[in-house]
Amino acid sequence: MIKSDHSHYGKPLIMLYPGEHIVSSEDIVVSTVAGSCLVVTLNDNKRNIGGIAHFILPGQIGTGGITHDDVASYGITQLEYLFGEFVKKGGRREDLTADVFGAAALDVNKKINEAIQRSNINFIHSFFSAEHIPVRTLDLAGSVRRKIVYFPKTGKTYRKMLNHNEDNSEIIRLEHEYIKKAFKELREQTQYIIFNEK
Repeated sequence: MIKSDHSHYGKPLIMLYPGEHIVSSEDIVVSTVAGSCLVVTLNDNKRNIGGIAHFILPGQIGTGGITHDDVASYGITQLEYLFGEFVKKGGRREDLTADVFGAAALDVNKKINEAIQRSNINFIHSFFSAEHIPVRTLDLAGSVRRKIVYFPKTGKTYRKMLNHNEDNSEIIRLEHEYIKKAFKELREQTQYIIFNEK
């Protein structure tokens, strides 16, 4: 992530990259661009603490659901990092609400990408339902990237659909690299587990 002390919002600005998360009670702005990835914001408005994570589920969840699934566990781990930061800053899990964006089908191989898209969307529904965390905004799917501007202290989130991506080419490139890395890591982890079980 990159921090700038000056922005046109009149507050310090943090550019959040794919695979990163942040929790803060400071009067700052966090911005990111969601393509195929998920962007989740969590808000504890009683204590003015907010957090945001940018990640992807690198594959399709099996028919057994998210509890015992390697792909789902990757996403659960990303969100548990976020929950952990909330606890450190005095937030309470039972007071959280969520907003979720992204999961666009952008790949050239659209059939495969739509399957990953459905898997990410199903994960979000299953996870927040199991955790009993209310989801205020669910803005998912489609085939267009979204720019997210988030204010952790107030919990306010603004979304803009991006039909032209030139201004965000760097973060788009980083998302491509992050997705490739996430798929590779999960594949290697799964192979390692299978090897050790023999």
